[in-house]
Amino acid sequence: MNALSDALTTSWLFHQLYSRKIGESASRYGVSKTEADILLFLCNNPGFDTARDIVNIRGIAKSYVSKSIEILVQKQYLTTSVDRRDRRITHLRLTEEANAALTDLRKTQEEIFALITQKIPEERKKEVNLAFRQITENIKEALEK
Repeated sequence: MNALSDALTTSWLFHQLYSRKIGESASRYGVSKTEADILLFLCNNPGFDTARDIVNIRGIAKSYVSKSIEILVQKQYLTTSVDRRDRRITHLRLTEEANAALTDLRKTQEEIFALITQKIPEERKKEVNLAFRQITENIKEALEK
């Protein structure tokens, strides 16, 4: 295999593993994987608290985000509030009811990371992390062109 093929295969396999594991954790709390992704995004990214942030940064389709937010509000995992300066903006806030699910979901994220890096020495993990950050930046720059 060549480097590009390896990268594509790794990306696909990671997506499969992540979707399965997060989906399993999410199902214990009666939420879908997309709903879990939204909860995790809000938890892991303070300061980014709108549907637009989720769509733009996480890349989830606007229709899925909108429907998932409705469901999470109904389940009392989220509350919404209109921005004081711009009523077109709605902020999303995690509630206490979301804490148990978030604790489990974040633990699952940590387990996934431990699983995929289990045979990589600690000093190499830093290099891998830096390489992935650079790859992400390179992709973002290429998409902006």
